[in-house]
Amino acid sequence: MTSTLTPRLPTELLHEILIQVLGESIHLAVVAPEMSSWNVRVHHTLSAVCSSFRDIMHGISCRVFEYKPDVATSKADGEVPPAEEPPSLASHVHRLMLTLRTLGASIRDPSTLNVPSAYTGYPRVVQGYSLYAGIVGLHCKAARTTPDIYNSTSATLSKAILTLSTRVCGRILPQALGAVLYCATQDEKALEEISVRVVQICTRLGECLGTLENPEDLDMELWDLNTVLLAASLRLLAVLQTDFRVLMTCGHPRPSPAYSFAWLGELPGVWGTISRVNALSEPRARTDEPSAPWVALTPEAMRDLELLVAAWRPDLATTAGP
Repeated sequence: MTSTLTPRLPTELLHEILIQVLGESIHLAVVAPEMSSWNVRVHHTLSAVCSSFRDIMHGISCRVFEYKPDVATSKADGEVPPAEEPPSLASHVHRLMLTLRTLGASIRDPSTLNVPSAYTGYPRVVQGYSLYAGIVGLHCKAARTTPDIYNSTSATLSKAILTLSTRVCGRILPQALGAVLYCATQDEKALEEISVRVVQICTRLGECLGTLENPEDLDMELWDLNTVLLAASLRLLAVLQTDFRVLMTCGHPRPSPAYSFAWLGELPGVWGTISRVNALSEPRARTDEPSAPWVALTPEAMRDLELLVAAWRPDLATTAGP
């Protein structure tokens, strides 16, 4: 006899699915450019699906947003009720989702560059995203300084990322929800490491260019050595640009928010150095007058240079590069 019962997901599987949906919605409520009622009201929406969804979401949201027992429970235990009625779970969650949305202001609008203050009295998920928003804001603020300041700021960023990864994310319950913030933090770590290497390579490349741009006292052996160093630097930068594009495409759950306004060409000293390389490698017309020095790059180095110019030149590149 064929059963007419409607197939149902096991409660354990449904529980895990709803945790993932809530975790993604919390993250997007912080970083998404546009305000989405779905992300902010995810608890309300899922709770309205059916009674089983409501019961599961009640348990999940109580853990995530550290909801306190209600007045009825206190009275049943014989305790004196508080002077003010506590908010319902729905209003408690909605208030904290709006707080999370506010935390992302410095991420969504780089012109603000405000590092959020500590939310010590808030649930751990809010504290975690407060630190996350501070990391992104500091990274973007450092990108608008000098190479020396940027490199020194990277140590502070690394410590903050380590703290968020090892101490804060692991304390967010359920753990699957903390994993969403952990993955986003790892993307920020990878971006910071790529950015620091690009700035450092361009700084050394600038020193090499200073020699090639003034070749009067430079013998051919040193000229050839600096040309090799120039080509090697371009190769490293092209690899880092490729790593950046992969990270941008595969970010979890979407590209790291800093990508939207901190593409590599905007980092201090980067485009200025690449434009100098581009000018130095452009063929000159043969004349009898003294001309600026010209470096003949290998075909591989020229391809790397063309890739970098297309990715980082302000009037050619998009915010995220090609």
